[in-house]
Amino acid sequence: MWSEEFRDEAVRDKISVAIHLGTYAAAVENMLRRPTDEQTSGRDYWLHQVRIRLGPGDLSSDLDDEGWSIYGNFPARELDRRGVRAVRYVNLHEAPGSISLAIHPGAITDIITEVRSIRLPVEDAAAPVVPDSDTATTKAISDLEATEELRPDITGVPADQSFESPFKFRSAQRRGEVSDEAIAVNEQLHRYCEERDEVWASLHRESVAAYLGEVSSWVHHRFSGALATMAPAADESPEAYHLRFRMLAGLLVQPHLVVQQFEKARWRKLA
Repeated sequence: MWSEEFRDEAVRDKISVAIHLGTYAAAVENMLRRPTDEQTSGRDYWLHQVRIRLGPGDLSSDLDDEGWSIYGNFPARELDRRGVRAVRYVNLHEAPGSISLAIHPGAITDIITEVRSIRLPVEDAAAPVVPDSDTATTKAISDLEATEELRPDITGVPADQSFESPFKFRSAQRRGEVSDEAIAVNEQLHRYCEERDEVWASLHRESVAAYLGEVSSWVHHRFSGALATMAPAADESPEAYHLRFRMLAGLLVQPHLVVQQFEKARWRKLA
């Protein structure tokens, strides 16, 4: 249990923190982390490129790491204490080892002179189609059609007798709340769901092997979490999934094409 003093200090630090400017890799890994860790699914993601201007004495001579707070934020009051407006630090969590810049919130419009932005992911920078994954997508379409034969007809089964969750079904069954007819329907429903889920899991495994072979396992984990959390409608087709996977993978395997998209964006001055 946190003390009231610790909690108040954490809140103060959270609402008065430096603005972080990082590398492309750090920005993309940060984007992949947020849908799972911060429940930000459904939001638009933008990548910003900035031009900065640092005057004499603006930049601290220190090179820090990210150990300043439990949130990884650099408190503005620490910049005030040092008498500087920016500090460099080594990333420990996203693109570990890369260097980022923390800027005092009161100096943003002085230091960041211009910015331009693109929305992520970028379809034009999607990873090129790999034959093995294309084949896996075609197989998934066929396999999903086959699993539909397992889907039970739940017409006439009361809503409180139909359970998508096996856990809820077994719990209700132990309590004697499920009829014999509903038991048979639910068991068939769960077999159908297991077969369907395995088709999607297989497609994901094949896609990872095809497109992310050179990507670290840690980034794999974040990528898969983002892909699942950022998923659109539940009835997404394998073709749509394949494109969405390729677009997200493009951020990792074709960064040069993503960065090229900035040429289509206009520079803006901060107000």
